[in-house]
Amino acid sequence: MSNLLIISLAAAAVFAIAALGELLEQRAGILNVGLEGVMLLSGTFGFIVAKTSGSYLQGFLVAILTGALVGLLHGFFSITLGSNQVVNGMAIWILGFGLTTYIGYPYTGPLGLAPFPTIGGLPVFFFVALALAVGIWFLLYKTHLGLKLRSVGEDPSVAEASGVSVTAMRYLAVVLAGMLVGLGGAVYSLVYNPVWSYNYLQGWGFIALALVFFSL
Repeated sequence: MSNLLIISLAAAAVFAIAALGELLEQRAGILNVGLEGVMLLSGTFGFIVAKTSGSYLQGFLVAILTGALVGLLHGFFSITLGSNQVVNGMAIWILGFGLTTYIGYPYTGPLGLAPFPTIGGLPVFFFVALALAVGIWFLLYKTHLGLKLRSVGEDPSVAEASGVSVTAMRYLAVVLAGMLVGLGGAVYSLVYNPVWSYNYLQGWGFIALALVFFSL
């Protein structure tokens, strides 16, 4: 398999994982234009933990937790306080951009761990992304939970009248989405390009966001 194809498929895995998270919360009626910020924060914290501990697992877990917490923060401002979702997302991007520049600077450079495992030359997370795509589709369109998530996004007043808690469903969506976006950021910083530098994503989060808009 050519190096160009391998690199392209590895990049596709990063975009797919992050975009699936955004797709999930958009189906529940929440827009987060700050994917770049979530990925920067998650990828940076995951990179720092993996580099200091020597463990990929710890890095990924911290990145996923970071994404969930940032998703929860976005949910608090967008759902509980009812503030503008676009403004909230841009604030997350600015926060992620500034905070990671300050915190990550001492860790500038390569990760320094053994290469991440591959299957047939492809990183394991390419296959994880495929599994997640099928899993998210099944969740949204083949389960009762997915029906409730989509209902609060399509017509929250009808969903509320049917006994579905719009607030609970949307909070669930933003936390799950944050975890997926955080995982996408960690896949970039730990596997695809394991070298930390200032603004290392270079707009990949915005590309993932655009992919979601084109898919709807």
